[in-house]
Amino acid sequence: MARAKKMLAKDHCNFFYTFEETAMAVPNTVFLHYQGKEWTYMQSKLIIQQWGNYFLSQGVKPRGTPLEKGGDVDNRPRCDGFY
Repeated sequence: MARAKKMLAKDHCNFFYTFEETAMAVPNTVFLHYQGKEWTYMQSKLIIQQWGNYFLSQGVKPRGTPLEKGGDVDNRPRCDGFY
């Protein structure tokens, strides 16, 4: 409970911030093992940041950023147009 309050106070209540804290605490620990390859927490963090920067450079807005021309911005799962 104390950790959740700390994260909320820092406005860091999502997966990436939890992952980043872990990557800083144990950077050389294996995070992912897939098809005979391994990536550490730090390697994975760097790859995630590279993709994040790429998406930002392509105009993708971070979650919580208001849209310029309005639109539906709720955060609920839905399925539009699949009937």
